[in-house]
Amino acid sequence: MIVNSDFYGGNIILAGVRANGDIALRLRADPVLGFTQWYYFVIEQYGEATDLVIENAGDSLIPSGWEGFASWVSEGGDSWARTTTSYSDGELKIHRKGKLGRCYYAYFPPYSEARMSALLRAVTADSDCLVTVLDTASESDEVNIVEFGHAPGNNPVIWILCRQ
Repeated sequence: MIVNSDFYGGNIILAGVRANGDIALRLRADPVLGFTQWYYFVIEQYGEATDLVIENAGDSLIPSGWEGFASWVSEGGDSWARTTTSYSDGELKIHRKGKLGRCYYAYFPPYSEARMSALLRAVTADSDCLVTVLDTASESDEVNIVEFGHAPGNNPVIWILCRQ
């Protein structure tokens, strides 16, 4: 069994394997703001499918948000679906019956670097769009603004924010 979150946007800590075989995980604090709430990781497991238990979900920023929540799962990282999830006694349990091999799990489906790059290439090719680098979040991560159209005057401005 391999649990990995060492990739762009990845976030989880492997705490161990419980006596019943469930995989114990812990939310890692946001590196800037310090709170816990979100996760994104990949697990590769063969043999008997076991459940994933996020042990510190009750210590997250909004623990009441786990009530009725359903985790996202993807077998390839491209298309995502909800999966059976339960919350009790401060722990979030992601039920994995039948989910073997390589699966991604996330608090919300991520917008990958590859998709962002493809989007920026597409809008850069459009003469009505202007892409500008506002800042850099890290050595390889730019914060861009995309301007659509060139309407002078008192036209409304709409801001769309993504990749929080």
